[in-house]
Amino acid sequence: MHAVRFDADFGVADAIEAELDAAGLAVNIDYDYARKTAGFIFHLDSRTQAEARAAELGRMLESWTGKAAWPMTLYPVPEEDWSETWKQHFHAVRVSRRILVKPSWESVAVEPETLTIEIDPGMSFGTGRHFTTVSCLKFLDECVPVPNEGRFLDVGCGSGILSIAAVKLGYCHVTAFDNDPLAVRIARENFGRNALAVADGAAAAKAPLSCRVLDLARKPMAGCYDTVVANMLAPI
Repeated sequence: MHAVRFDADFGVADAIEAELDAAGLAVNIDYDYARKTAGFIFHLDSRTQAEARAAELGRMLESWTGKAAWPMTLYPVPEEDWSETWKQHFHAVRVSRRILVKPSWESVAVEPETLTIEIDPGMSFGTGRHFTTVSCLKFLDECVPVPNEGRFLDVGCGSGILSIAAVKLGYCHVTAFDNDPLAVRIARENFGRNALAVADGAAAAKAPLSCRVLDLARKPMAGCYDTVVANMLAPI
């Protein structure tokens, strides 16, 4: 197996990610918050395929950004037990003054005022490492609701991380939805991992936390909310 990597500044990284998603290219992204860059990594079966992908990416990036020179790094990827080694890349991270995000397999000692969110990476957007997700979490930490009040809407909930943060920050009514059934399933699993009960059916309208499949473009949601987060790709 071989990999191709190029790096981009945060200022253009989200736009590039959206274009890659629209082109149907699977990519892993390595965020460096100190340098404020994102590394886009593609895995291919052979060196020949990696070289072809690098050339394709160069043409795409020039078309999207107008910048001709995009250095590409090609390197072999050793055979490993990916069922375990991928966990090396996911560790507990403090994303805001009070919020800490961690995977289930890692134990962390925290202060009493720390709000811990347990998220396991799945086939869904939102592990607390993406720049926009971190930005939303920081914003929520600063916009604390009045105790026992506040209605919160999570549009395109993905892994459910922002809804979990909202509950832990004190919102009394949290509504989450996504047009992807897999995302909703993963969000519900993460709610359970954080000991949060999710209501279904008619009870969901008045429940503290609800999560369902919904396409906002086809069926607009009625209601008033104090805080709305929509952590989605820019074109959407």
